[in-house]
Amino acid sequence: MAKRPKTVPELVFADLLQHWNSKEVKDKSNANKQNQKIWKYPRTVGKTSFALIHEEKKKETSGAVSNKKFFVDTRRRKSGRVYKDSYEDITNQIVEMERVKAQQSEDASQSVDAFTTVMGPDHPG
Repeated sequence: MAKRPKTVPELVFADLLQHWNSKEVKDKSNANKQNQKIWKYPRTVGKTSFALIHEEKKKETSGAVSNKKFFVDTRRRKSGRVYKDSYEDITNQIVEMERVKAQQSEDASQSVDAFTTVMGPDHPG
C-alpha cells in the first residue's frame, strides 16, 4: 500500500493487490512470460496492429508492400536504446533477404521472393 498512486483510492488499490496476487493471475502472467520467450523475431511497433501498419505502408507506397519491407519496418530497433534480447538474429535475416534479392536482380529469369526464401512460407492465422 506504500506505493499506491494518489489517484487510486485505498479500497480499489487493495482489491487490485488481492487480484494481482491471486494464483490464477500469477499463473497467467507466468504463462505469458514463457510465451514471449518463444518469439524468435519480436515486433517493435508496440500495440499498433499489423493490419493498421500494413494499410499505412500501402498508402505511403501507393501499392503493395513486400513482406521483406514489412518485416524490416516492424522489427527495426531505435538506436541508442538498450534491449533485453539480441537484435543479431533479426539483422542476419534482413541481410540474408537483401542477399537473395540482389541475387535475384542479377538473374532476372528466376522469380524468387526473398522473404519466403529466408523465412519460409506464410502461415495462415
